[in-house]
Amino acid sequence: MSIFLIGAISVGIALLAGVIALMFISGGAREEARRIYRLLDERYSRLENDLRRAQDERSEAQQEARRLEERLQEERPERLEWELRRTSEELERWRQAHLELQQQLGQQKQEWLERTEKQDQRLLELEREREHLVEELERWHGRYTGAQHEVERLKQERSKAGRKIEQLTQLRERLLEELREIGKG
Repeated sequence: MSIFLIGAISVGIALLAGVIALMFISGGAREEARRIYRLLDERYSRLENDLRRAQDERSEAQQEARRLEERLQEERPERLEWELRRTSEELERWRQAHLELQQQLGQQKQEWLERTEKQDQRLLELEREREHLVEELERWHGRYTGAQHEVERLKQERSKAGRKIEQLTQLRERLLEELREIGKG
């Protein structure tokens, strides 16, 4: 019976340590999720700012191209055609940069959503595991309490049995004494 009690106590202590460790891990995972969210949010904001700046610069380049086309009608065609080509090439570069920024922004947003989803799933798993361990701990606590009551009951029975043995031993001694006296007499 004492081996069962020691085993029950050991399992209860191990479950309690597991629940405490799981609580620390869950807290660390939440903090890491917040940190990653902040980093991704900052990166997302920077990319949005770069995109706005690129859009503004593209708009300026388009306006410049229109002005140059108008001047082309008024000034020397060769020089203005060269400026128009250069401005058109610059406009195309800005369009490419704008497209790349939009793609990066979309990719970052998708990565952020995937990471957030994975972290949410992991947090949910950890919460379920914690609940399971708490339930298991409560079951073991009930078993431990039951085992303690059983130990107390057995101690009381042993104490009663010890008193009974003491009484029977005294009675036997008295009977032996009486038998010896009867045998002498």
